[in-house]
Amino acid sequence: MNHSLEIVHAAQYDQPVTYALALPGTVTKTALQLPASMSFDEWEQVGEQLQHAQRAVMWWLGDWWAYGERYGEDASQASDLPSAKTLANAASVCMRIGPSRRRESLSFSHHAEVAYLDADIADRLLDLAEEHEWTRSELRKQIRIVLGKEGSSKADLVKLVTQLMDQLNEDRHELPTQSLSALKDLKGLLDEVLQEASA
Repeated sequence: MNHSLEIVHAAQYDQPVTYALALPGTVTKTALQLPASMSFDEWEQVGEQLQHAQRAVMWWLGDWWAYGERYGEDASQASDLPSAKTLANAASVCMRIGPSRRRESLSFSHHAEVAYLDADIADRLLDLAEEHEWTRSELRKQIRIVLGKEGSSKADLVKLVTQLMDQLNEDRHELPTQSLSALKDLKGLLDEVLQEASA
């Protein structure tokens, strides 16, 4: 039995086909029972589809929930849903970071980390995370560096950014080329934050 979920072109939605998930065998809420006759290549393709779906599902849920907000209380009565808080959080990220700003190579969690930042700073950080293959934890660390401690005054932020820039200048001769490139990009972002904080 071949179970498939296909998002297909429909004139009323005016969207192209963007994703198709077709899984062989039996699919339930708790199992994927694959046919015994699958070749290695078929098995590998199923794995790739599952990985794509796993990376996309929070986007799908968030966009779906954001759409459903127009139905008010009725939306929260939909059956078999994950926690309403999880859906609301996913929808909030999706509404703040529209499809054109999403990076396929980064996880939903990466995007959630920057969703509440200024759009230009968020996009710059996502670009850097993509370019330098930062984990979510590394991205979070860079956000803390850029923003400083919670509750910091502008003067504290200016001091922190100035110290970081001085440290980058001192250490640049001891770092490998890839790290220098990442630090150069970070320095550019820190310069922007410093200018905004000084204004």
